[in-house]
Amino acid sequence: MIMSGASVKVSGLAKSFGRGLILKDLDLNLKPGESLALVGASGCGKTTILKILAGLCPYDRGEVKLEPSDLVPSFVSQDLGLYPWKTVWENLELPLVLAGRDKKARNTKVKTIQADMGLEGLDGRYPHELSGGQKQRVALGRALIVNPSVLLLDEPFSALDALTRESLGLHLASLWSGLGLTMILATHSIEEAVFLGQTIAVLGGCPTEVTAVFRNPGPKTPAFLTDRLFLDLVRKVRLALAVTGGQKTETWEKSGRV
Repeated sequence: MIMSGASVKVSGLAKSFGRGLILKDLDLNLKPGESLALVGASGCGKTTILKILAGLCPYDRGEVKLEPSDLVPSFVSQDLGLYPWKTVWENLELPLVLAGRDKKARNTKVKTIQADMGLEGLDGRYPHELSGGQKQRVALGRALIVNPSVLLLDEPFSALDALTRESLGLHLASLWSGLGLTMILATHSIEEAVFLGQTIAVLGGCPTEVTAVFRNPGPKTPAFLTDRLFLDLVRKVRLALAVTGGQKTETWEKSGRV
């Protein structure tokens, strides 16, 4: 697979549900091929941000700009969205069917994505016959099969055990670095955010805004998980979540603490 990332710019984003303002003056900026991790408490609006970027949710004001402007991001939701009545092959093939690709092209793409995601030999299985990790790989494969420029992931590994979660995190990092696509993920896991995000944005407050931003120069390799830089950044992000109290603070990067 050969992909290229898109730029993502969000300026002054605001979103309300009913009379309650959920997101306030949210700003995000990603260059092509960068990764961003959003961390924050449940209910702070992480999923809403991803749905807005995916074009699945309207917003009240602000600007959301993706370049090139005609692209459609691939979105993997928390529930994965696999069709239980379709096999692994059929779930993977579905975006290509909807795009009108011919059968020969579909077969080639599905076989390629199966190899990339380690799904060979599972063609005829249904989602209920798969492990949690296998389901996650199918969902990721289906998102990647259309060669997206932007990949949006909502709590991608939250339902998995620790070992499977780490294994898939490493696999995703390898895919991202090799494909060059832009990636944004929402997660409750600080370790996951620090490993996968070149930028980590801490969300807090009521309404929600970005309360701290961390730049993460560390390589997304297995060795990074035990590196002092990784462990130190995990500590700082955890502290930022604990001490901001929902109040916007000077970014740690600008204050010289990262």
